[in-house]
Amino acid sequence: IMKGCLSFAAVMYMKTGMPPQEAADKALLGLHHELVGRNGYANPMSLIVMDREGNFGVSTNIDFPFTYACENHMTKIYIARMKDGKTEIEEQQ
Repeated sequence: IMKGCLSFAAVMYMKTGMPPQEAADKALLGLHHELVGRNGYANPMSLIVMDREGNFGVSTNIDFPFTYACENHMTKIYIARMKDGKTEIEEQQ
């Protein structure tokens, strides 16, 4: 994750106006595909990003449980997983 500068990449994508979810996917999945092409595999990795309005995005190449809360959003548990080259986020009950 550090070698791919994922946090920096996601922030730079958001700086161009990309929403957090799209920025997270573009940063993480880009590195994932690069590593698979180079090494034949990519280790598990996940990335959570948030913009200044509290909107979040999550990208992962594994099943990744996480929680999220902000001033206008009660704490909830989610699970993110990669499906068809994009991250799907599902709220848990």
